Amino acid sequence: MDIFFYCYPEIWYMDKYTYYYSSTYATRIVPKYLTDSDLEEKKEEFFEAPAEKYLPLIDDSMDDFTKAVTLHDALVLNTYYTKDLENDRGNNYTYMVQNYGVCQYYAECYAYLLAQCGIKSEIVSSKSMNHAWLKVQINGKYYNVDSIWDDPTPDRVGLVHHGYFLLSDDAFQTADSSANREDSHWGYRSIHAADDTTFDSFDNLHKFTTQLCKVDGTFYAIVYDSESWESRLVTYNYADDSVVIKNTMNFYWDVLDDPGYVYTANYSSLALYDGKLYYNGPDKVYEYDPATGQETEFAASTVTDKRLYGLRIIDDKLWGVYAPSPNEGYIEPTFMRNMKSTYTITVDSAINGGKVTADVQEAKEGDTVTLSVIPDEGYSIGTVKANNDILTSTDSTYTFTMPAENVTVTADFFFTDGIGARVVGHSLSLAGDIGVNFYMELDSAIANSDTAYLHFVIPTNEQQFDTKDILVKKADTKFDAAANKTYYT
Repeated sequence: MDIFFYCYPEIWYMDKYTYYYSSTYATRIVPKYLTDSDLEEKKEEFFEAPAEKYLPLIDDSMDDFTKAVTLHDALVLNTYYTKDLENDRGNNYTYMVQNYGVCQYYAECYAYLLAQCGIKSEIVSSKSMNHAWLKVQINGKYYNVDSIWDDPTPDRVGLVHHGYFLLSDDAFQTADSSANREDSHWGYRSIHAADDTTFDSFDNLHKFTTQLCKVDGTFYAIVYDSESWESRLVTYNYADDSVVIKNTMNFYWDVLDDPGYVYTANYSSLALYDGKLYYNGPDKVYEYDPATGQETEFAASTVTDKRLYGLRIIDDKLWGVYAPSPNEGYIEPTFMRNMKSTYTITVDSAINGGKVTADVQEAKEGDTVTLSVIPDEGYSIGTVKANNDILTSTDSTYTFTMPAENVTVTADFFFTDGIGARVVGHSLSLAGDIGVNFYMELDSAIANSDTAYLHFVIPTNEQQFDTKDILVKKADTKFDAAANKTYYT
């Protein structure tokens, strides 16, 4: 049953089990299931989370190393080790969906995701350490990976270590502070021996404290040179653990309460968005284009009494980690800006015959904007445009995809009865003769026509009528300056 639990992390809702035996035979095993009222909903959420957060990061072109390190980094960045071990250890659901848990769930969920990508693994535990981790098969050989010990505790947003990634049993049982391995592992037995030492000497890999971001087949990471105090953006070749410097950043995080001193370490995070890299200095976030090698300022800090000690990009938004020093505990990230610029949506104020409203006044490139188009009584919807693009409706709803520019929405409406005019008011004149004036609006197609006319039928007595036709184009006109309108009489 223990092996069953390890092999099927998705059965997280089986809480424990009781077994009965007679002599040397187990006669009955009784699982106990969680009885949450929303258990079925939580089961769906468990399976949806990998599809939304993790598996889209993987594609079939990746080799085992790339899949393993990509999932390792994503899990460490998204999750944290729970503090309340007595009351809330979590389970595989809380780890996958709510992003917290203990080492067992770090290991089990990592194993579950690797399995979805065709990578075998073995969950290893040590009763002596009260700890669990994974052995991951890369190119037919097994290596130790301890993702919980690669995740700073308390959690440091934007930081992911690799000191316990892909090590042999010998290296795993040895502390090495120079390679970010402060502690060793002991008291465990496993089915698969990790006796290959290929990655043990990969000093660059094990010193990375940012995620490895892959752009066009090449990994990027940030390393810190303790001698020059330089932070360096490098490309990384995991075939031989070599790096190539692509950009040098002279970032210095000053000690706010002791001017003149700086912290001698790197506190930059690295993130990938739409093929470009983003990293932070102490007071700015920079964008780096791998295609051109150009660095540009992307966002500036507006906080003067704190410094930036990391960043994350989540749901198309940039979040900064502000703190007075790097020695703080967990720091809630602060929203800095949208990753994509926002553009305005303006509805033309000259629209007549109906009302048009947009669901938002600003949107980012690629966002969907929905328009509500409601004709006045007696009118029908004609043409609706976003800039010069004619929109079509689906179930009486108009939508368009926001371009990288401001948008003006225009619309025209036509008279539903087809005549092309409707009475909109009247007045009574008593200047010598009694007269009644009727006011009507003309459809623009009628008003601009060379052949459209008004046909008047005027009674002369009870049995006789006079008629008169007046071409619209030849009617007398009167301009009303106050209303800024021209009237045909």
